[in-house]
Amino acid sequence: MSIMSWNDYNRNKAAKISVEQVLNDSYRKKVNENRHYLKSVGEIILLTATQNIAQRGHREGDDVSNPGNVKKILQFATKHDPVIANRIKNGPKNEKYNSSSIQNEMIETLSHMVLDEIVENVQRARVFTIQADETKDVRKTEQLSVVIRFLQKSQKPSRNAS
Repeated sequence: MSIMSWNDYNRNKAAKISVEQVLNDSYRKKVNENRHYLKSVGEIILLTATQNIAQRGHREGDDVSNPGNVKKILQFATKHDPVIANRIKNGPKNEKYNSSSIQNEMIETLSHMVLDEIVENVQRARVFTIQADETKDVRKTEQLSVVIRFLQKSQKPSRNAS
């Protein structure tokens, strides 16, 4: 290990690469890998949410044959993505971001992003309507649904598009 480090030092010295630059490159690589992994987990959670399929299984342990859709899709992604494979196989257990509480936080964050985009679109619209309807569910709990309709300008397709 020491010989490898010494050889790396000599190679970097000959190429006039500073230790600071090596550390910055290593840090940047780690940040990019973390972003890639988190984005992948977020996309998997978004996929399961938009397809209206369950995210978690009955039992969530690592030794269970059917751990839930999010974990199963992550396991599948390890076959095609080395960053995800490395994180799942070698990463710390608390950095996999696939627990139920993290999934719930990501769903809440995604829902806020969607809501913010809807609010921006309504604010840009010249006119909008609001329709609300209330009903009681089987447990006699009031359920309120709100529908907002607005006109959104669409871009006209270019005549020169190929």
